[in-house]
Amino acid sequence: MILWDAHSHFPKNDGHSIYNAEQNGNGGRYHSVGIHPWKARNSFDQKKLKDSLSDNLCVALGEIGLDKLRGPDLYIQIDCLVKQLEINETFQLPVILHNVRATNELIALKKNFPQQTWVIHDFQKIRTFEALQKEGIEISIGQALLHRKDLQDFVNQLPLDRLLLESDEHPELLQEVYQKVCEVKNLSLLTLRDQIVENFKQIFKRWQTGWNEQN
Repeated sequence: MILWDAHSHFPKNDGHSIYNAEQNGNGGRYHSVGIHPWKARNSFDQKKLKDSLSDNLCVALGEIGLDKLRGPDLYIQIDCLVKQLEINETFQLPVILHNVRATNELIALKKNFPQQTWVIHDFQKIRTFEALQKEGIEISIGQALLHRKDLQDFVNQLPLDRLLLESDEHPELLQEVYQKVCEVKNLSLLTLRDQIVENFKQIFKRWQTGWNEQN
């Protein structure tokens, strides 16, 4: 059974995963593009980013965001993030966000971009969920689910239509992540997979269009 992957640093050719291409070639795959906060800078090629976001196989802006533990000074990260979000106002693609200890800053910024759909990838900070939810910010969960009981308890209470799953840098663990969700929510793998597909359709509109055209 093919499983949908909301964020992966490893390219796949199954048409069901979103490859984090950064500013590199996508190899004909569904992908996201953006400048990671570790590589943030005040000046970057905005035309290149616009051209990349125009690609029909580009289904999201990302991975972008803020990281208070690594990367350049926070003000540089914020400047780079805002410039990318402003460009995305034209495209209104969903945004895949890297967030390390910067939830308050991201929530404050979200108020300036109310029409954009944001997804916190590798979500782990359970205590921030309510604040994120109030701003309509979605979440994607990965391998941390396999070894954290508190995250498993959280997922057990989370409505299925609010959930995305990802491999991130651990593609070999995607099936285990799905299986763990099935275990904690007492679901069949088919039921979970079908709901994740529906969640994809709701968030990644360009992916849905391409998928419908091919099938």
